[in-house]
Amino acid sequence: MLTEQKTGNPADEEKVINLQAYSLLMQAPVGFSLLKGNDHILQLANAAGLTLAGQTPDIIGKSIVEILPGIESQGYIQILDRVKHGGETINLVQSPVTLVKNGEEQTMYVNLIYQPYYEGGDITGVLSVSTDVTQQVLAIKESEELRERFETMANNMPNLAWIADADGWIFWYNSRWYEYTGTTPRQMEGWGWKDVHDPATLPAVLEKWQLSINSGEVFEMIFPIKGADNVYRPFLTRVVPIRNIKGDIIRWLGTNTDITKQKEVERLKDNFLSMASHELKTPVTSLKAYGQLAEIQLEKKGDTQVLGLVQKMGKQVNRLTTLIEDLLDVTKIQSGKFFFTETVFDFRELVLEVINDMQITNGSHEITCNFCNSITVFGDRDKLGQVMNNLISNAIKYSPKADKIIVNTHVEGEGVQVSVQDFGIGISTEHQKNIFDQFYRVTGENQSTFSGMGIGLYIASEIVKKQGGKIWIESIVGEGSVFYIWLPFDHRTIKNFNDI
Repeated sequence: MLTEQKTGNPADEEKVINLQAYSLLMQAPVGFSLLKGNDHILQLANAAGLTLAGQTPDIIGKSIVEILPGIESQGYIQILDRVKHGGETINLVQSPVTLVKNGEEQTMYVNLIYQPYYEGGDITGVLSVSTDVTQQVLAIKESEELRERFETMANNMPNLAWIADADGWIFWYNSRWYEYTGTTPRQMEGWGWKDVHDPATLPAVLEKWQLSINSGEVFEMIFPIKGADNVYRPFLTRVVPIRNIKGDIIRWLGTNTDITKQKEVERLKDNFLSMASHELKTPVTSLKAYGQLAEIQLEKKGDTQVLGLVQKMGKQVNRLTTLIEDLLDVTKIQSGKFFFTETVFDFRELVLEVINDMQITNGSHEITCNFCNSITVFGDRDKLGQVMNNLISNAIKYSPKADKIIVNTHVEGEGVQVSVQDFGIGISTEHQKNIFDQFYRVTGENQSTFSGMGIGLYIASEIVKKQGGKIWIESIVGEGSVFYIWLPFDHRTIKNFNDI
């Protein structure tokens, strides 16, 4: 059965709607007030409005000047008059206002909307809607102050510096960049920096930069940048990602450091080493030959005492010969003249050959090995043998209280992996990252007793990298070290060594 529902008295319904609207306004999270008359008497204010002004309900019926005497000098009465008498609606954004709260003068920032209030077609007052935005404004001001401090610092640093978006689009450079390159912000925006890069190295820079953008890894590379004088100078460039609290990259911060003087010092050093090594090689070779002749003569005479001394001298000459050869290798690497003679060979046989030679000349340690089957590798057999010799020699030298070295080889992916393990003094974590650097020597109480110039591992690292491989270390102080090498079966088949 259907029944008819009566709508009731329209006047009553209007009262209900008005009451609901009033209730909503009084509970609104923003300040709401009604000022009436030419003196702007407060007729209505919700809780949020009273809180914002630091007042209580007993101010209802008072003029705004009585309630907030300081705002007249701040220009707000003139604005209210414009709305009341001119019928304007005025929006104020982040407007500063100074009020007295809890006996203290405080400056706050508010968004204000003043609009005319009509009764019977006449403007009788002003409706005000206010929102406290003090915290947002202060946060913005703090952010701007931080930005200004950062830019001041960045503009006064000797390095070139810049900031890019997550996708690599550079939107800011420091003043040093523009001074050095002689460019303008418009020329450099986005990917404009390519114009000051050497076309010969630009493809490699772009490739590595894109890899960092995709992976989020730190970018570090040395390449030339053209100055305002059209001269290219070498710069060490380092770019680090800036992440938000979620770990997402939002910016990249890059610096370019001019290393022209450093490169010149290195060039002079390399020239000196090259010259000194070549000059030393001839007399040392002659000295070695004379020593061998002396050994033959002493053996014939049966003078075992002097023969022993000459043989000891011969060992020292051999050490000096190895050092000179290492120095020559370093200069060749630096000058790009470190050439490779590559063939296909059995890597297992090479490692076994090196171990047998080392075992004959070093009786203090037993070199045990775990070999995989024959492995064919394309590369420079002699130079890879030099690497193995260096690793095993170091393992013996840095484990004087041990008597065992372990060498392992096994197939790993598309290549062979070799490890050389000792049980010696070990290397701390802080030194491991630099162990393959040129002339780097680990310092410490134990290490100071071991001779060496810190170039053997550098040479070994360069050889392995040139053969498309990797070299790394795992070590614990006091327990020993394990050096690893991974070499591809044929590095010619590898397009990008970075993917190994």
